[in-house]
Amino acid sequence: MLWLAAPTRPSHGQNRSGSRKELSERACAENGAARRNRTFILLMLGDENLRRQLGQNARARAQRMFSTEAMMRGVMEVYESVLARRRAA
Repeated sequence: MLWLAAPTRPSHGQNRSGSRKELSERACAENGAARRNRTFILLMLGDENLRRQLGQNARARAQRMFSTEAMMRGVMEVYESVLARRRAA
């Protein structure tokens, strides 16, 4: 399965400062991710079959993870865990 790598960025409250070495390493990581993303986007632009396969995979994953049945399974798991804790208490 293919994934796009997101560029690394500091999270909320994280400082962008650091030593020159840290800044250089962070810039290299961000540039590497940008290069991989660029390469992948260009690959997708030139390959209709790849685009279709990625779309089909994404749709199947979304249906599997976010279907009504999947949501109900999750709700039932929560209820069952709450009931099990109450019974154990």
